[in-house]
Amino acid sequence: MLSGFYSAATALERAHQHHELVAFNLAHANVPGYRQRISTAATFEAVFQLLASSQVAERLGVKSAPASIDLTPGPLEYTGAPLDLAIRGPGFFVVEGPNGMLYTRVGTLSLNAARELVIPGGYPILGIGGRITIPENVASVTVLQDGTVFANGQPVGQMRLVEVSDARWVEPVGATLFRIPESAIQEARESSVLQGFRESSNVNIVAQLVQLIAGFRHFEAAQRALRTLAESLHWYTRPSG
Repeated sequence: MLSGFYSAATALERAHQHHELVAFNLAHANVPGYRQRISTAATFEAVFQLLASSQVAERLGVKSAPASIDLTPGPLEYTGAPLDLAIRGPGFFVVEGPNGMLYTRVGTLSLNAARELVIPGGYPILGIGGRITIPENVASVTVLQDGTVFANGQPVGQMRLVEVSDARWVEPVGATLFRIPESAIQEARESSVLQGFRESSNVNIVAQLVQLIAGFRHFEAAQRALRTLAESLHWYTRPSG
C-alpha cells in the first residue's frame, strides 16, 4: 500500500510540473523566436536501472525528465523592417552573452549606443569577425541570405549562422536564448537569412490548452487515488473493538 502512496504522490508532482511547463509555453506564445518546451517523464524503475544494475522490484511512481526543446521552426511574418531578420532552416544566430556565446532564433535587431547590432536584451549579435557595427548617417541596410550586411551598399560584416548536430545538447537560458556545447555546433549548411521577416514562436496554443486540461484531469485522478489510499490505510489501522 505504501508503494501506492509513492505512485500517487509522484503523479501529483508530475502533473504540477507539467502544468507549469504548459503555462510557460502559453505565456511565451507571442514571443518571437520562442521554442516551446516539451515535457517528458519516466518511471523511477527506468531511472534507477540507469544508475544501478540491480532490479527494482517495487513500483515507485514516475519522475519528470528535464524538458526538451522543440526546434520546429515557427511561422514567418513579413514586417518589411530592415533590421527584422528570420532564419530559414535549422540554424541559430550567435550572440555574445555575459558569460560566453549564446544562440538564438530571435532576429528582431536594433542598434545600441555604439551602433552595434543587438537582440532584445542588448546582447550583441556576432558576425564571422566579431560584432557588427553600422556606421552613422546610413540610409539603407541590406542583409543577404548568407548573412552579409551592407550599409549604403558597403559590406560591414557577415552574421555567423550555426546549426546543431544533436538537439539534445540545446539548453535553454531564459525564454529565447540557448547554450550549446561547441562540440555540438557546426557552421550552417542548410540555413539562410531572410530580411524583413520575423519568426513567431512555434507554440500551438490549441494543443497547449488541450494539454492543460488533460494535465488537470491527471492531477485530479492522482489526488483521488491518494485520498482513497489514505482512507483505506486509516480503515486498516484503526483500533479494533
